[in-house]
Formats: sequence, C-alpha cells, structure tokens
Amino acid sequence: MWYEKLFYIITLIGATFYTIEKFANLIQKILNIIATYESLITRIKGMRKQPKKHKPPKRKRKPSPHRRR
Repeated sequence: MWYEKLFYIITLIGATFYTIEKFANLIQKILNIIATYESLITRIKGMRKQPKKHKPPKRKRKPSPHRRR
C-alpha cells in the first residue's frame, strides 16, 4: 500500500540523518583528539631547556666592622 512506502521513505530519511549525526560526532571527537595532541606538542616544545645565559660571579661582601667575633 501507499502508506507502507511512505513509512519506508520516512524511515530511510530518519536513518540517513541518524547516520550523518553519528559520523559528525565521530569526526568531532577525532578533531578534539588532534587539538589535544597539538597543544601537548606545543607545551612540550616550550618546556625544552633553554641555553643558560652567562651570569657574572657574585661579589662577596665585606663583613661589617660592627660585627662581634
């Protein structure tokens, strides 16, 4: 009958939208994983040791003449 075909078509349309939504959800999860991976890479690159700058030696202060020995 005609209503069986109509029901079949409506079911197919609903299944198609459901499948598209599932694929979109999967793609979104994959993109989130990639973004997390990229942020970890940039953090790791920022944590690498920087070359140390040369610091002049500290000067020793003379002891105060008022200090008791």
